[in-house]
Amino acid sequence: MRINHITIPQDSFIRPGDDLALELDFENEGTIFMDDVTVTIISPELGIKKRIGPFDLDKNEDTTRTLLLEMPYYVEPGIYDLRITISNDKYRRVRHRPIVIT
Repeated sequence: MRINHITIPQDSFIRPGDDLALELDFENEGTIFMDDVTVTIISPELGIKKRIGPFDLDKNEDTTRTLLLEMPYYVEPGIYDLRITISNDKYRRVRHRPIVIT
């Protein structure tokens, strides 16, 4: 599995209470069918956990998924880390992306 792009359209500068849309483009570049794939985004500092799936990916299938995260109103300005995991029971890819709360 390969993560091609992680796009944060708001240029990763957001305010408390805003919605943050993350667009993930990834593909099954292997030669086997991948079942029960999930995408999970976690930020313990922000108290955020969002999951989509499960869904299946055929061999060499490319897909794009969008997740909408609601930033809590109580968040203090600062830089926070989002942990993005795409996985199933056999494969796991993790990426980290910073976001700035202003």
